[in-house]
This record gives sequence, C-alpha cells and structure tokens, in this order.
Amino acid sequence: MSWYEVCREHDVTIIENGALAPLVAKAPPPLAALEPSRTYHIGSLSKATLPALRIGYIRAPAEARRALEEAAAATVWSGSPLMQELASQWMADGTAVALRDARRAEASARQALATKVLKGHPYLAHATAYFLWMPIPEHRRATELVEQAAARDVLLGPAHLFAALPGHAPNALRMSLGAASSRAELERGLKTLAELLDVTAPAPRRMS
Repeated sequence: MSWYEVCREHDVTIIENGALAPLVAKAPPPLAALEPSRTYHIGSLSKATLPALRIGYIRAPAEARRALEEAAAATVWSGSPLMQELASQWMADGTAVALRDARRAEASARQALATKVLKGHPYLAHATAYFLWMPIPEHRRATELVEQAAARDVLLGPAHLFAALPGHAPNALRMSLGAASSRAELERGLKTLAELLDVTAPAPRRMS
C-alpha cells in the first residue's frame, strides 16, 4: 500500500512545505502532484530568490480554496501588489531563474566548505541546502555546545527548537550555512564548532 493510499484510508490531510524545493535541481515531484485531493502545497519565492521578495502561495484541494481565500481576507486582506508585479516580471524575464541558480551555486559552495572544515564529524545535509543537521555524540550535549559556541560569538540551533513534540528532541544541532554574511565568516563559525567538537569530555569523577 502506498503512502497516499494510507492517507486516503485514514483521512489524513497532507501539508507539504515546498519553500526550499526550487534550490534542488531535478527535484522529485511534489506530493501535491501525486495526491492532489488532500495535499496543501506551500511555496515561497523568498527562499529561492531574495529574502525581501515576500511572495508565497498555497496549492490546495479545490474544495478548500474558498475557505482559504476568506481566511486570507480576514487576516492579511491582500498581498502587496507591488511585490506581486515584481515577482511576475522576474519570472517572465528570467531574473527569478538567474537568482535561483546563483543561490544554488552559493549553497553548494558553502556545503563544500562545511565538508572540508567538519571532516570527521558526521552530519546530514543536501548538496544545495542552506543548513546541516548534526547528531551529537552521547558523551556531549547539544545545549552545552550551543552555550560554548555563543560565548565565542557563534550561534547554533539546538534540535529542540525544531522538534514537533516538546521533550522529544534528539541530541543534535541544526546549523545554518546561509546566515553568515560571507564564506569567510561561515568558515570561522564552522572552525569554532569543529574545535568544540574535538574537545574530549572530562572523565566522570568517582565518589570516594
């Protein structure tokens, strides 16, 4: 039984975050293309082009669109016409594609930098992602590393900030590779993390 057959059987609504999908070359089809009747696909141009281009969209099942329109009208009334016109022009004249490709290239370069600096420290990442996920060895605590890095002006994201359920976060870090203003700044932060990870935790003291 496929995943969408399971969702149909149990009447599960699917919410798909596709904001980062444009950064992936040859990305797989969205879930909305496979199960359009129960999938809400959320997209954005700010991740793929410029953070200042605050244009997003929702692809929803047909029967839900009226309710979404009414909810949008009751909360934000309408989007910015100027932003919408700019986004339309950029998509038509190729500017949006050029910006997307530039962001892909920069993300790839930053991932390559992380691979070089964090060699020997396992983590999970995609070749064009602007972040990485790093499980922390059992003898260390992610929160400890966050505090130590902050003392050296490096900000790390502990896993509990991204956990769906409170108290169920793994011992891990989520590190942004895109927040640094330059590759040099990113390299400094990555080297700081590598240095902290290389420190051997003190052996537990025996009670006399």
